[in-house]
Parts: sequence; structure tokens; C-alpha cells
Amino acid sequence: MSEAHENIYEVARRKKIRELYISDVRPKWKTDLTSEQLASIARHADRFGHTEEEVVEAVLSSEVAYRFVLGKHVGRMDYWETALVEYLNTLPMVEKAVKLPKTGRGRLYVVQGTLTSSKPVGLHIKSIDIHITFANGAEAYIIHKFTGEAGGAQDNQWREALAALEQIKMAKASSIVLIAVLDGDYYVAPRRSASGLSRLEETKLQHPDAIVCTYEQFTDATRAIWG
Repeated sequence: MSEAHENIYEVARRKKIRELYISDVRPKWKTDLTSEQLASIARHADRFGHTEEEVVEAVLSSEVAYRFVLGKHVGRMDYWETALVEYLNTLPMVEKAVKLPKTGRGRLYVVQGTLTSSKPVGLHIKSIDIHITFANGAEAYIIHKFTGEAGGAQDNQWREALAALEQIKMAKASSIVLIAVLDGDYYVAPRRSASGLSRLEETKLQHPDAIVCTYEQFTDATRAIWG
């Protein structure tokens, strides 16, 4: 299978790993280790019953040990949103897709169907992730979630997306087009519930008038906007 047809997040993950191997170089000598790295080594040694010197020797002599003890974790890096923006900008019906700031000037929220740059007080609402302009001039805003496995933190991510969609639903005549792009097994895998529906399907049922899709469904899901 060619890379162009692979999952965009897997392609982006491998790219990040390659970049890490280039930028995050394993040190050769103990004197090359920073104070933060030595502190991490001490914690690792205490946790697994090794001496600090044993861990230092392993880190300096083994790429695998270095990555395990001190290496940067690609899973903690926000590469998936960039991957989606890059993908959207390859679509022929898209003029431009851009990431919006998470904090400070330029961030945007949807509150009761209107856009605001002020963080809502008393509302657990996430700022909008992406602004997209289609080739026909139409505009839309995207709440994006990429989640692999189930868990408490992941449930919070889903609730954030639902809360944003609810703010559009509350406005009976909003001109704002908000799209929820929900990717990853957490959203697309069937749940162990009476309905057996996935979280993606449940979200669509709860918000039938909203556009809720995966990145692979984006073209068809937004056809009414750009077509």
C-alpha cells in the first residue's frame, strides 16, 4: 500500500519518529547528560530496582534503553491536528485550511451559535481547532478529536466535542458552520452498550443537523457546502 493511501495519522506518526531520531540524539558520555536526564535516570533506577550507574550505562550504550528511559514520546506530541490540516489542504474543494491558536489572540469559541474570542465563563467549551475556506468561498470551523483508546481523559475529549456541537444546536438560526471531525478507534469502534453504536454514530444521532464525520468521510459529509 502506498503512503498516499495510508491513514494520515499513521503517516504523520512515523514522520515524527524519524524527526525525533534526527533531533533527539543519544548522548555518548555521562557528562553529556543534563540534570533533568540524570533525575529521570534516578527515578527509573528507584522504580525498577537498578542502580543509577546501571541505568546510565544502559542509556549510553543502547539506543533502545535511551529511548525507553529518556527518549521523547511521540504519543505526547500534537501531530494529528497538523496531519488533518495538511490533508484538508490537498482536497480540490478546499481553498485553505489553517490551525487556530489555542490561547491568546486569534482563538475562537462558539457560544450559542455565535463566534467569540473571549473564553466563556462557567462553560466547559474548547476553542475551535481549524478554520477552513472552500473553493466556492464558503467557510466552516472544525472541532477535531483524534483518540486511540478508551479512558477517562478520552471521555473528556468526547464531551468537549459534544459541548461545542450543543452550542450550535442551542441557536435556532446560526450562520456558523461547525464540523466535528472525530478520528481514531475510540470514536469509530462499536461500544459495548445496548445500542452497539460507535461514539461517532451516537454523536450523529444526538446532533442530526450537524456535520459529524471522520477525515475519510469529510468530502462526502461536506458536499452540501462546497458542491
